[in-house]
Amino acid sequence: LSTFAGKSFLPGQKVLSCLEGKDVLSIADRENPDLIFLSTNLTENNGLECLNSIKSRNTLKDVPVIMVSTLG
Repeated sequence: LSTFAGKSFLPGQKVLSCLEGKDVLSIADRENPDLIFLSTNLTENNGLECLNSIKSRNTLKDVPVIMVSTLG
């Protein structure tokens, strides 16, 4: 997912990634993103748990989230 996101944006745009669900909220809170690509298969919390946590926060609830799965 980070490879895809890193190549999908214009130069000058910052792409951050994390592998563990527990890190998603702390990074999103700190960086105030315009868009979140979220994998369904993260370690610790799965992507749906992370999505619910993101949408329950006033500071992040309006940020668009694109869910991505590597499962067939």
